Amino acid sequence: MSTLLDETASTTTPRKGLREGAFGNARALACRECGHEVELGPSYACPECFGPLEVAYDFPTVTAAEIAAGPRNSWSARSTTSTTPTPRSPPPRTRRPSTPA
Repeated sequence: MSTLLDETASTTTPRKGLREGAFGNARALACRECGHEVELGPSYACPECFGPLEVAYDFPTVTAAEIAAGPRNSWSARSTTSTTPTPRSPPPRTRRPSTPA
């Protein structure tokens, strides 16, 4: 049986027996049908309506300014590179060895 998610509990405090960050940005299991939330654990059905549970995430907010200030790597330089493909030469033709008839 699942236990209900305590609304007063902080989502950043690790649960008993779990290391901090064990579930990354996952915060609870949410019912797809009614929206009821259950604490993370081995549950697959909502205790309220028996609907399917899916993982509910709490991702940090990212702004365009933070992305622009990020590291310059191959993905950020993609807009400055050429998008025309480099012409390739056709593969060399190979001759079949002649076989005696």
